[in-house]
Amino acid sequence: MYTNDIRERDDACNKENTENQTCGSIGMGEMHVHRRQLTTEQIEARRANARARYANLTPKERQAIRDRQRLLYSHMTSEQK
Repeated sequence: MYTNDIRERDDACNKENTENQTCGSIGMGEMHVHRRQLTTEQIEARRANARARYANLTPKERQAIRDRQRLLYSHMTSEQK
């Protein structure tokens, strides 16, 4: 009975799903993550919004972002970049 429950949960996780969700089997220790695929239009819209948001920042805010990114990447090895 218990293995049938786990099998049913795994089958539900393996079905095609367009929403972000996490599925797991109790006692198995494995988690399956299903992520929604973005369309090209959605990706372009997200990038346009990010460019507009960055364009509206003050020079101090832009410098703060660059400083945080520089600090983050300074600790990475060349393989991680």
